Amino acid sequence: MGGVFGVSTQQENAQSLTYYALYAIQHRGQFGCGIASDHNGYIDYEKGHGLVTNVLKDDVLRLLRGKIAIGFVSNSQTYIPALEMNPKVIGYGKGVMGVVFDGHLLNYDELKGIVDDCGVNYEHISHPEIVANLIAIHYNGDIIEAIKKTLQLVKGAYSFLLMTDNRLILARDRYGIKPLVLGKLEDGYMVSSETCSFDAVGGSYLRDIVPGEMVIIEGNRLYEEQLFKPLCNRSCIFEAIYYARPDSILNGKSIYRMRINSGKQLAKRNDISADVVIGAPDSGMVAAIGFAEEAKIPYGIGIIKNRYVGRTFIERDQNDRIDKVRIKLNVLRENVEGRDIIVVDDSIVRGTTMTRTVKMLRDAGAKTVHVRIASPKVYHVCELGVNQSVSGKMIAATHSTEEIRKLIGADSLMFMSIEDTLESFGLNNSFCTGCLDKQYPIELEATDED
Repeated sequence: MGGVFGVSTQQENAQSLTYYALYAIQHRGQFGCGIASDHNGYIDYEKGHGLVTNVLKDDVLRLLRGKIAIGFVSNSQTYIPALEMNPKVIGYGKGVMGVVFDGHLLNYDELKGIVDDCGVNYEHISHPEIVANLIAIHYNGDIIEAIKKTLQLVKGAYSFLLMTDNRLILARDRYGIKPLVLGKLEDGYMVSSETCSFDAVGGSYLRDIVPGEMVIIEGNRLYEEQLFKPLCNRSCIFEAIYYARPDSILNGKSIYRMRINSGKQLAKRNDISADVVIGAPDSGMVAAIGFAEEAKIPYGIGIIKNRYVGRTFIERDQNDRIDKVRIKLNVLRENVEGRDIIVVDDSIVRGTTMTRTVKMLRDAGAKTVHVRIASPKVYHVCELGVNQSVSGKMIAATHSTEEIRKLIGADSLMFMSIEDTLESFGLNNSFCTGCLDKQYPIELEATDED
């Protein structure tokens, strides 16, 4: 998982726009980040481990001037050397290109074999570098044809950006699993993983990139081409549950409204009375508002979040997650003490955060703590490599609901069903639910034609 952004504008401020856009989607990845920009045919770049504000400082941005830029924030679950992270900048027959490939190659070994057979030298070859090198290998005077030939070989879910000296080219996987949206500036176009980044730079959302579509941006001109027949439209369900900011739009629908609806749907199944409904900050708070409204129980602020601590769910190390939970959350005692509490969260994956949350509420004097989860149980590691945060030990894979309740210390616990979740999002079959039920749309590849 990560976040991508690209922009083509008529002014030499593409790097600044990309910086602010990456800052807006920092929640999608805290492992590392980078920007590449084109200036008169030369591509400069900077990338490294850490947050946007730490890696991309003012003196760096001043050197990355240009009218076209691409950027990335990374949430790698394994250590990757900074040079191997997105964006990748490599030479090809005509000059230099910058590539961002946010995805996972299911046929990595096959594609790496092609690169090896062509004698490409490398120290560590990442998925983005394989894609970039394949494009360079296929280049025979036409970069668009080289991209098409490369993406025909790629199996998996991805969002793809490529920058040359005068063009920004983007594509989305044929299943629509990875998000990719198109936006407009007064003097150019943008592309991103989330629409909230458009708001951050004064742009507007146009539409989602269609699964299997390629878009070419040259200055103020836009060219669209369907590379593959869309096999389906299956966004990762965790985009709606957790990853995306509530002020973003997914598949033309408001993330905020989806989460309000999921809270309402969850409340319809609830049989517990309480004095107050609180949300687990931040991703559970919108669903908690919907829950309280439907259940006709007052909504209150019960947990305060330290804004300077990152998202514990996407921490790679279990000890890091535990340490950050300790300093991330604190209870507002006056809204909790002596009261029956319903706490709503977006998901339980490993149980670390919720166990600590329930204990904090009890320590603050809560009479009872009832936990309601606005998503189904998460059973499986994502086999597409998209939802990398769903990895390691999922508590639902080895424990029943009652066992999880006892482990987290709650008085009661309830999850949503997959059917209720999809109904609340209002997009029916528009999500991949593989981490919930192992039903991956990419398995349709064997029976569907391009």
